[in-house]
Parts: sequence; structure tokens; C-alpha cells
Amino acid sequence: MTENYYKLGTVELTQLLSDPDFYEKNVAFLFMRDNAIRTIENYNKALITKKSDCSGCKGNTEPTAYVQNTLAKFLRTLRQLMELKNSTPLAGLREYIEDRLGYSPQQFRVYYSKDGKSGKEFIVF
Repeated sequence: MTENYYKLGTVELTQLLSDPDFYEKNVAFLFMRDNAIRTIENYNKALITKKSDCSGCKGNTEPTAYVQNTLAKFLRTLRQLMELKNSTPLAGLREYIEDRLGYSPQQFRVYYSKDGKSGKEFIVF
């Protein structure tokens, strides 16, 4: 039996957050657009060069250090939107992702690290 959900991990989220069109269609995330796009550009450069020059990353030399704060900000905003009684912002997010995928999964799962256990926790929308 195939699960009818789509997993959004670091790779999928960085692709989503690096797309200027995402912010135009999801204005609840507009506040983070410029910083997120710039951060992900640096992340991509670090992946290509295999080295990180991330000031403020607390000694973390992994390229993912670039995107940790951006992904955390996305998760906080997503959780806030889920607490609203108005589901319009989440509908826009779902529609954006479904347009990119070409199909409509029953649910989306955003995986994140908690207590150093990568990908063990997820948010469903």
C-alpha cells in the first residue's frame, strides 16, 4: 500500500523557499523572502564548493548551517498558520506545492529535527 502523502524535507523546503513565486502566492511568508532567498543562494554555493563560510553558524561548518534559521522560521510560521481558524493561507501553500508536483496528495508532511534526531518529527497539513 502506497502512502498518499508528500514528504517535505530540507531539499524540498530549500527549493520552495528559494522560489520568488512562492512568496507572491503565499503572502504569510513574504516577510522572510529576501533573507531566505539570499541564505539559500549561500547554501547552494556552500554545497558546490564543499565548504561553509557561515558567520554566526556557531562553529558549524556544514552547508546546512546556512539554512537552519530559515527553515526554523518557516516552521514557526507554518505552525502559527495552522493555529488560525482561517485555513486560506494553508490552502494557498497546498495549491502552490500541488501545482509544482502535478498531483494532490492527501497530506503534506514537513519533517524537521528535534533534539538532534533528524527527520523524526513532522508537521502535517
